[in-house]
Amino acid sequence: MLQRILLAAVLALLLASCASRVTYPGDFPLSATLFSFRHAPVHGRIPRGWFSPAEDTLAPALAAWLIQADYAASISVRELHLDNRAQKDVGDQGLALLARLSFAFRSTADSAAVVVGEPQQFSLAGKDFRAYECRSHGIVSRIVLFAVGNRYFECEAAPANGKGTAAPDAGTLFRIQQSVIGSLVF
Repeated sequence: MLQRILLAAVLALLLASCASRVTYPGDFPLSATLFSFRHAPVHGRIPRGWFSPAEDTLAPALAAWLIQADYAASISVRELHLDNRAQKDVGDQGLALLARLSFAFRSTADSAAVVVGEPQQFSLAGKDFRAYECRSHGIVSRIVLFAVGNRYFECEAAPANGKGTAAPDAGTLFRIQQSVIGSLVF
């Protein structure tokens, strides 16, 4: 009898340690103002104290861009364009593979990029996401990956690296990102 109780306790502890957790709460206040992805049926709410630049000012690679009012941080969304093989593999293996591909693209462009901690899998409003944190040249950013139908996106929250800006601490910035992710409708 004691063995069964001990076994049940060990299994419960093991399952709890493997459960997906949202590292950052999505409790940052959002404005009523909406932003939309360029060329995708997705919209979300802009955090208070942030803005979304006009679509004609977006870099071609961006689907959406949010900027803190004092320009100290940004949240950018890019569509990941995968070849047919990668698209099939991600469709079969899920967001874990997409996170590995995302980091591979990032580390190819920036050899100083390293993943910080373990990638996190989580769900918000019935939608699945995968997130990882990346450090490069002393700056930590958080990348959240998700699918909209058969299209794949990465949402990056990063402090500005300009002088004279007081970026929010990483925890606050990533909490803001989590709130934005939670507001997405697609």
